[in-house]
Amino acid sequence: MKKQTIRKIVTSALVANMVAGSVITALPQVSFAADSSDAPTQSEKKLLSALRTTVPIIQNANFTMDPTTNTIPGWQFAVTSAGNIVSLSSAGSGWYYAGDGNFKVYPYGSGIQMYTTLNRLNIMHQTINTTPGTTYTFRYDARIVSNGAELLHTGARIYNADTNTIMVDDSGNTISPNIRTYSYTFVATGTKTRLEITTSCSAGYHGNYLTTDVKNVSATANNPTIPSKPVINAMTDRSTVISGTAKPYSMVSLYAGNSYLGDVRASASGSFSRTAGPYAAGTKISATATDSGYVSDKSEITVTATAISTPTINRLTDQSTTASGTGEAGSVLTLKIGDATYTVNVATNGTWSTTISKPKAGLVAEATSVKDGITSAKASTTVVDVTAPDAPVLQPVTDKDTHVKGTGEAGTTVKVILPNGTVLSGTVDTNGNFDIVIPAQAQDTVIRATLTDAAGNVSAAGSTTVVHAGPSAPVLNTVTDQSTRVNGTADAGTTVTVKITYNGVSISYTGLVDDFGEFSIPIDRSHAGATVDAIAKDRTNALSPRSSTVVQDVTAPDAPVVAPVFDTDTTIKGTGEATCDVRVTLPSGGVLTGRTNEAGAFTLTIPAQAAGRTLQVTLTDAAGNESTATTVTVQSSTLAAPTILPVTADDTSVKGTGVAGATVTLTIGNATYTGTVATDGTYTITIPAQPKDTVITAKQTLAGRTSGSVSTTVTAGQSIAQTTIGALTTTSTAVTGTAEPNANIAIKVGTTTIASGVVGSDGKYSLLIQPQAAQTVVTA
Repeated sequence: MKKQTIRKIVTSALVANMVAGSVITALPQVSFAADSSDAPTQSEKKLLSALRTTVPIIQNANFTMDPTTNTIPGWQFAVTSAGNIVSLSSAGSGWYYAGDGNFKVYPYGSGIQMYTTLNRLNIMHQTINTTPGTTYTFRYDARIVSNGAELLHTGARIYNADTNTIMVDDSGNTISPNIRTYSYTFVATGTKTRLEITTSCSAGYHGNYLTTDVKNVSATANNPTIPSKPVINAMTDRSTVISGTAKPYSMVSLYAGNSYLGDVRASASGSFSRTAGPYAAGTKISATATDSGYVSDKSEITVTATAISTPTINRLTDQSTTASGTGEAGSVLTLKIGDATYTVNVATNGTWSTTISKPKAGLVAEATSVKDGITSAKASTTVVDVTAPDAPVLQPVTDKDTHVKGTGEAGTTVKVILPNGTVLSGTVDTNGNFDIVIPAQAQDTVIRATLTDAAGNVSAAGSTTVVHAGPSAPVLNTVTDQSTRVNGTADAGTTVTVKITYNGVSISYTGLVDDFGEFSIPIDRSHAGATVDAIAKDRTNALSPRSSTVVQDVTAPDAPVVAPVFDTDTTIKGTGEATCDVRVTLPSGGVLTGRTNEAGAFTLTIPAQAAGRTLQVTLTDAAGNESTATTVTVQSSTLAAPTILPVTADDTSVKGTGVAGATVTLTIGNATYTGTVATDGTYTITIPAQPKDTVITAKQTLAGRTSGSVSTTVTAGQSIAQTTIGALTTTSTAVTGTAEPNANIAIKVGTTTIASGVVGSDGKYSLLIQPQAAQTVVTA
């Protein structure tokens, strides 16, 4: 580094020390721009960087007054000897007496004036921190501001403040009205050095006092080195000392978080120590080292937590409503009992208590504490059972029973005390039930029972009184929808009542049990699915438990009705009992299955079959009952004409053959008559009797197909119908009756015709006449 560069850097440092509050940027820019060909070396960069973290060695170099305390912070005043320190008091007009009127000071913001009378040596001094062996320069500017005088002096004295040993004594320099710089270089021999500025007036030829103006006071270290940041030893939340190492003799400033704790001087070996704390875990402890006005980078550690006490839990029972114990003072304790969790703060005396819900016996209670992020070890205890079980509940016991049954707390020991004092024991199962074998007991005797849990808690006694046993429940044989009797067994001599219920409607039937213990009671046939209940009653009217069964379905469905199947069809359709399985057996032996819907209809896909072949269709209900088969013959898709049997004038019906299920239509003149071909292939259609030679035609229709027509001619009949005449009165004006359809009819009185006409095709007639006298005989 060039000397010029060094000079500029040191000059900047001096300004920073001499003028409080000014920074390096206040210097002319040229002080860093000159000789720009020389770029700073790495050492220069470090030194330049350090200038941003310097503090003045001289405190309050501008002599700022604190009017609240009448002091100039950092400075002290003495007469003749530095040990003779005097205080300041106001002398008016900004002046302050230092002790008496022979020594006054006037701080004016950038310097101070010192007034000294004849034969006085007055002293202004400050003690600074120094590093033994380091060379320092102390300097200030001074001039006389009073009238000229002779033997007027100013100067400096420098002491090792620890031993009060003088290192520099230059108090006899003369002073003039012109500003003069006084500079003193010394090597520090201790960690504290006292710097004194002295004034004296030895002769008063031109006056008896001296006023000296002092400014630009500074102290600098020559060739300083920037201290490394201190090393702080690890701390826990129980540590009460902050210690570590730093540059020997440097002043270490300590902080806890943002709080300034104070300064401590590092020893010759660099160690430092200060009593402080303890601090909570997580607290940041930081430190900087200051030496010769240069401040190190900050170092920082975090206070860690030590282990905290394991909680204790006081005895818990299944009746406890409060949990308590001990733990780390100030910690937050979490208590878990089964699925319940409670949180409580441990008091400063290390105890805790919290309200809880009554826990179940046998549950494990666990507690842990957390403080400053540290979790304690877990404490645990088991909830003690101090609650007796509830009294057992005994089922009724009859004079026939050989068991005592009941319910109680699972896992407990049940003791049954018989009327004679005998004790029988057992265990309540995991479902809370027990069953103890006993000898049959007499009616009206009392049986008692208690429960004892695993903790030895005994319940109150439960009891039951032995009652007379009613009959045993009847045993019912199978009842079907074809049954006309209900059969079974029951206690001999009892009366059995059977109740059959279907769709909410019940019918009861009663019968006696014979000496063999059997009964057979007549009933009406019931529907499958009906409920059959039976109960027995003895001579004391004691009732048995109820027995029940369901009426079984043993009735096969009716054979299905199957629509005609033609040789072009690929489906088979039909109807039958609802929700049955449909089974179609093809001519080849193949089987197709389906199901009838809620309306009883079914449709199954089949391969087209040849005309004349047969298919078998059955239904099977939910009970497995299978219907008889319906046989379907595959018909030709071309419908043949029906046949007509001969018809005479006497006939009132036309008969013939056709395709089963087909509709046959007869046409007689303009009238038509229809009928359906029965499953046997025949049909009969009622018509009015027709005259001889009437032509009757017929055709049949099935599944949208219509056959060709056939016809026949009515032939003569063998007889005509008998003629009848309705009753007549003397006021009748018409005669009515029946006769051969379409025949001519004449109404006569004797041989005289009184009316004539033609009988209707329906065989009825009605002709107008004149009223006739009583007893007149009218013929037709």
